[in-house]
Parts: sequence; structure tokens; C-alpha cells
Amino acid sequence: MFGRCVTGLVWVTSCVFLLAAFTPPKVAPWESKPCAIDGVEGEVRCGTYEVLENRADSNGRRIPLKIVVLAARAAEREPDPLFILAGGPGQAATDNAKFIARTFAQVRARRDIVLVDQRGTGGSNPLSCDLYGRSAQDHLRDLLPLRALRQCVARWQEHADLRFYTSVLAMADIDEVRAALGYERINLFGTSYGTRTAQVYMRQFPDRVRAVILKGVTPITTPLTLPMARDAQRSWDLLCEDCAADPTCHAAFPNLNDEFEAVFARLERESRSTGKAKSRM
Repeated sequence: MFGRCVTGLVWVTSCVFLLAAFTPPKVAPWESKPCAIDGVEGEVRCGTYEVLENRADSNGRRIPLKIVVLAARAAEREPDPLFILAGGPGQAATDNAKFIARTFAQVRARRDIVLVDQRGTGGSNPLSCDLYGRSAQDHLRDLLPLRALRQCVARWQEHADLRFYTSVLAMADIDEVRAALGYERINLFGTSYGTRTAQVYMRQFPDRVRAVILKGVTPITTPLTLPMARDAQRSWDLLCEDCAADPTCHAAFPNLNDEFEAVFARLERESRSTGKAKSRM
């Protein structure tokens, strides 16, 4: 009986969160101002738009979402913009404004490009935490040290309810931003984790989607981290097979996999430290 009650409680709680995500909020106008971004030409507008952290609690905490709009260059613009959905999860779309403006220059000729830092990223109540030091070697140690992770969670809980930082709610935010900016339908571009959020948006708001571009698709049904080691090994095995079948590659690397395994074996016997290193990202 207790098990049934617990199961029912979990089901009801899940339904509450889903209903909150799909409940249309009262959309306020977006207040923006012209801004300058190094390396980005043309009209750029920046601002924030507040959304409810818990969409079922109108009196609860509000999250300011950081937004950058790279305005279309032509006087006659298409009505449907391109929304860029960042990867990660955890990347901030606005951090890549310069790269996006250059990469999507042809798209921007006639369409606005909209960058939104999703809740918990970038300038939108970020859930960032320095798990490592400055050494590149630290990134090769335990992926998620439990003690450090607990410290991060405690820090996040000072300004966020972690239950509400999900892909479903983030895409509800995106649709609210769409409405606030006055767009009827939008185009989506997602890469890596951004392909997953694009699929979530398509599922939640199919009538608001004109077109979708997915690069490096991550299916909704696939756990983000669990298959990584297996998939990486398969990719390496296929690379070795392709090299062995290619005369030029085979001549240059006749024992590619053996040499690779030898490096790992040597590191197992005699570990090496990278020392201090500075990121080039």
C-alpha cells in the first residue's frame, strides 16, 4: 500500500511540473536597447526578459533571461527568425554571438538571429561551479568528485530551486521569449545538446516551428553521458578500420591501434602531469 502511495505521489508531482511547463504565462513586452558586441557588425539589441522559475507559482522567484538579437541586415526582413539553441548542457548562446554572426551571415541577411541564455546558464541565473583548479591535469581526474558536487549543489540552492532547471521548462521559456519578441513562428538550430532541446520544443510547440536544423543529434531517449565511452571506442575502432583499408593512411600508420594502446600502457606504468596550462577557448 505504501509503495502505491509513493508511486501516486511521484506521478501527481510530475503532472504538476508538466502542467506548469505547458501553462501559457502572461507575456510581457521585451525591453531592449542597442548594444555593441566586439566583432559583430550591424544592428544588435540586448536585454533581459524575466520568467517564473516555478511556472505554477506566480509569486515565486523570477529569472532574468539574457537575450541578444542580431537583427537582419536587409530592410525587408523575413518574419521568422533563427533561434540558436546552445549545447552542453550548460553553454550560453550569447557567449558565441561573434562566432554565430560570422557563421550565419547569409541567414542574417534577411532574418533576425536570436540568442537566449537558457535558465541556469550564462547571464540567466547561472548554475556554474568551479569543480577543478587551473591545471589541465585536473580535468583528467574524477569527473564529478562527490564532495565538490555537494558543495556546488549547496551553493546553487541559495539562489535556485534545482527542480525547475530542466529542458522542458527551458523550452517553455524560449516560447515565452518568442511571443515577447513578437514572432509568430521561428526556426531552430541546435547542435549536440541543443538538438535535444530543439526536439523538446518541437514536441511542446509544434505550431510555432517553421523549420529545424539539427547537427550532431542527441535523441531524447538517449542518456547524455552513459554511452559516451562505448561510442568513443566504436568511433576509434572504425577509424582504425578505415585507416587500415586506405593505402596512404596504412602506409603512414601501419600499426595505429597498437601504438595508441602502447601509449596508454606507458601512462599506466609511468603517469605524467601536464602541469599548468591555459585554455585557448
